[in-house]
Amino acid sequence: MDIKTCPDEKTLSLLLLGKLPELQAEKLEEHLLRCDDCASRSETIIASDELTNAIQAPELARLPQLEE
Repeated sequence: MDIKTCPDEKTLSLLLLGKLPELQAEKLEEHLLRCDDCASRSETIIASDELTNAIQAPELARLPQLEE
């Protein structure tokens, strides 16, 4: 798969979270080496999911969940 156009923010976020298939991630990483705009965009994206949220705020992850 060749990346001929710049990826959207969701795709960049998936790359930063390590959630892209290996081949797609490699191609996108190559694109970032050649495309200053995408490289700059990737530095400003706040990529998060449940795991990264738990790692970044471990004290919150340990609190019991309140039932509604």
